[in-house]
Amino acid sequence: YRVEFDTKAYWKEEGRTPFHQMADVVFEAHAEGHRHYTLALL
Repeated sequence: YRVEFDTKAYWKEEGRTPFHQMADVVFEAHAEGHRHYTLALL
């Protein structure tokens, strides 16, 4: 799986100059029935 966060738009909405355009989180989920949590901290 791949989750892409549009951090450029986020920082612009906050009135700040973005230093990166996006942040990607790439992971694999193997076991069925298990929950997987992806947390992004900016």
